[in-house]
Amino acid sequence: MKNLKYIFILIIAIGLTHCDSFEDLEVPNYNNPDLDQVYSNVEDYPSLLSGAYSTWWNHCIGTNPNFALAPASETMNTGYGSWGATPYYRIPREPVPNQDGDRVLYPTCGGWFGYYQAIPTVNNILNKLVNDGLTVVIGEEDHTTSTLAHAYFLQGILYGHLALLYDKGFLVTENTDISSFDFEFTGYSSMMDFAISRIEQAIQICESNTFTDPIEMMPGNTFTNESLGRLANSYAARLLAYNARTASETQAADWGKILAFAQKGITTDFMVTSQPGWKGLAIERDPYSYLDVTLWGWTRIHQRLLNMMAPDDPNAVYPWPYGVSTLGEINSPDTRFDEYFTYNASIPWAKYATSKGYHIMSHYTFNRFSDLYDWGVGSVPFFLTTENDLLIAEALIRTNGDKGMAAGLINKTRVTSGNLPAADASDTNLMEELYYERFVELLMTYPLSGYFDRRRTDVEGMGLYEGTVRHLPVPYHELVIHSYDIYTFGGAGNEM
Repeated sequence: MKNLKYIFILIIAIGLTHCDSFEDLEVPNYNNPDLDQVYSNVEDYPSLLSGAYSTWWNHCIGTNPNFALAPASETMNTGYGSWGATPYYRIPREPVPNQDGDRVLYPTCGGWFGYYQAIPTVNNILNKLVNDGLTVVIGEEDHTTSTLAHAYFLQGILYGHLALLYDKGFLVTENTDISSFDFEFTGYSSMMDFAISRIEQAIQICESNTFTDPIEMMPGNTFTNESLGRLANSYAARLLAYNARTASETQAADWGKILAFAQKGITTDFMVTSQPGWKGLAIERDPYSYLDVTLWGWTRIHQRLLNMMAPDDPNAVYPWPYGVSTLGEINSPDTRFDEYFTYNASIPWAKYATSKGYHIMSHYTFNRFSDLYDWGVGSVPFFLTTENDLLIAEALIRTNGDKGMAAGLINKTRVTSGNLPAADASDTNLMEELYYERFVELLMTYPLSGYFDRRRTDVEGMGLYEGTVRHLPVPYHELVIHSYDIYTFGGAGNEM
């Protein structure tokens, strides 16, 4: 146990990961890793940051915890229990496991042991550039500003994702003395404040400088100061909006700030090309993504979402009626229904309905992005301009801004794609119309947008099922290392 308590220090200091057994790990020189040697060649910094992006990306799109939290949100559905999913969608909801075992199989572990892998690289590069004053010169070109912008942006989105998923975490920066780190937790709200402040630093660099990356930082993406700045603005808006755990937290969020970010955000869809090393991970295994398992048929559209799109069709009844093994095809007034979804007569996990509950049943698979991404080939549509538009629209409504403009942004998909009656500034259900578009248009883009929307919405009838976890606990493995009490969330009255 003497070495065990220093595992986190070592991970944060030099990025040691992929340890199948913490107890068996020997940890030499944990207080004084030779960082000067590891980070001696500044020409490697862009490639090192690209590697950190890869780690962040793989855990954004990987199966853990997405395979558990998507059905918990009742947007996608499954009857399988892979990656520890079953306790998250079981009805009635119950406390989710937070215990010893294979970390890959616990949704509490995926984000934690995934995102923290990338933080040391970012921190160490920031330390070298900011505190030690190094410059990144490649050939005869100075790439210090672009490297700094990416490092700050990465630091922000890594801690931002930890804040989205967990009730608290360890906040370690380039200024932290690792040898004396006290393992005091930082709550999700304060962690998000830090994340946004670092993204703002990236934005400031992008607005004050002109640059083009020396390498492709993410597959299909060689950034300029303008394109990185736009993505950073959109990401700040996304994180600030989605960090709310409840309707009251949503109402208390700084929507003026969210609006300002989103209005300077992306103007083209942000996609990442699928290629080896960028296909998703569950900590250190299972190199595939949430889109892959959907193509395999492991997930389907939740009956609750189908009912939202066809409330008057008896085949879209929600909840799925007990004892009923099959329903017919659904007719929806939304023309996207047949474009995005496909009816299947059989349900692969129907035999589990009597034991797991009929809420796992669904006939409809998701096929919207098959022209973009097919069996690991193509591009992942990770941040659509539609999402940015709807963030602007929501911010306008919540700040009592131009509701006519908000309605126009909603109608860009509601009318143009769905052929539904146009939303209007005077609609009393304008926010409901907005969230309808979010649930339909953002499904299977940013993997957990539906989960974050259900936990934060103040639209009656669109929230999480009672008892669903609103964030994850710090993993058992980490709590034990630092002698904290084991705890968890889930079940009515214990959602957070």
